[in-house]
Amino acid sequence: MRTADQLTDKLHKWVIEYLSDYSYLPEKRRLRPNLYRIFCTLVLFSGFTLVFGGGFSFARLGHTSKLIFLAEGLSILLISPVLSNSTALFLAEDKFLSMRQKWKFLLPAVGKQQIAIWIAIGFSFICWLTISNYKSIILPIPPPVIFYMHLVLSVFVVIGSASGLWSHTILGSLKSVYSIQLAILWWLCIIFSPFILVPLDRFSFSLESVIPYFLYMNPMIAICQLLEQDTSIFRTPYLYEILPVASYHFVYPNWVFVCILQVLLSAVMLIFAFRSKL
Repeated sequence: MRTADQLTDKLHKWVIEYLSDYSYLPEKRRLRPNLYRIFCTLVLFSGFTLVFGGGFSFARLGHTSKLIFLAEGLSILLISPVLSNSTALFLAEDKFLSMRQKWKFLLPAVGKQQIAIWIAIGFSFICWLTISNYKSIILPIPPPVIFYMHLVLSVFVVIGSASGLWSHTILGSLKSVYSIQLAILWWLCIIFSPFILVPLDRFSFSLESVIPYFLYMNPMIAICQLLEQDTSIFRTPYLYEILPVASYHFVYPNWVFVCILQVLLSAVMLIFAFRSKL
């Protein structure tokens, strides 16, 4: 009978194999996706979306359509840094690449390495256009909003990939799955940053001037703003009791500004990554 340590070790080796530990293979062919990787990513994406969507539904954070999009966005931000890891490893091994050449490898990081995520986004777009008229199932969403929503998810792929390259720069000595843990931790801290306001509110700190910064920094707010006709996520029963945001007057920032800020922040991450030891 296998022990817990043996199972953990086997799982760790599978993740390393899935990400491909390329410490001894510098060929460019490693950057090409394969069907096994695509299939595993689609299964992982679907599983994460179901788990997160179920958790959001249990917390009653809004209508079904908002919960699905929030779950998809969170899944993309957590998976895309992992998929960009092989590109980061390739760049780390070739110390003679110029800055311009390194920027060219950004396309594989957000393109070929993310092909499964792009397939999932395309499939989601087709499904939403097909069932958007079924009012009993989901909140009716106009086709332009559906397009904008999937445009936001596409931006999530780009910023997630950039965070993966940046994370590998910081933890570049760990040529394995651990090199992207900083990116995952970064997104979890950003997404759940409104909970930082709880201790500030207890000390009678005025949050009205602080809340906009938290909203602009959180990429999930772009989804909330596009579906603003639904109940504000901060005014749902669960978050209303926990977070102090609903006690103050606030307005969701426009989703375009949120995405632009996230892209600019990702550009800074990439500049830091390419000019550093990566």
